Amino acid sequence: MDVECGTRTCWSRLTPSFRRDNGGDKMADVTVAELFEMAIGAEKAAEELYHGLAAKFAHHPEVADFWKEYAAEENGHAQWLERIRNGLSQDELAALADPTMLREARAALQVSVERALAQVHDLEDAYQLVGELENSETNAVFDFLITHFSSDAKTQAFLRAQLKEHIGRLMIDFPTRFRGAAMRRRVTAQG
Repeated sequence: MDVECGTRTCWSRLTPSFRRDNGGDKMADVTVAELFEMAIGAEKAAEELYHGLAAKFAHHPEVADFWKEYAAEENGHAQWLERIRNGLSQDELAALADPTMLREARAALQVSVERALAQVHDLEDAYQLVGELENSETNAVFDFLITHFSSDAKTQAFLRAQLKEHIGRLMIDFPTRFRGAAMRRRVTAQG
């Protein structure tokens, strides 16, 4: 079954809704350490998605390079989360995770990169998918973790500014020739 918003694939609809098991809360005993692991996994999945998009649009080097830059930024997000996690005490890591952020992290991890890439038929599909991804759970969890667990105010400010810039790059820095939806629809994905 294709998951679409109108005629375009939607990242948010590729994620299943959270379900409770036998009426119990499956998240009651998940720790901050596990939330960090999920968030790092989601950043790495986003990196994999961007590498997949770079491969699908390798016939347009400026587009492939754009996706590769996004992949590198996702890798950087994962590394920052690892640094923050590694700076926490055992007590902080063993604390129970915020249930809302845990749901967000689980939703981000539920997305199949392969399935998402399979639904990208043209550059407009890719553009819309990335727009959904960059406004999804992955970045909400990243923001939460840096806000609540980074002890250095300068690092928090730097990472939040970097995240804001990262999200906005799709609108501002996408290759000029492909900024219009009609042009993006004419660029077929390969592979």
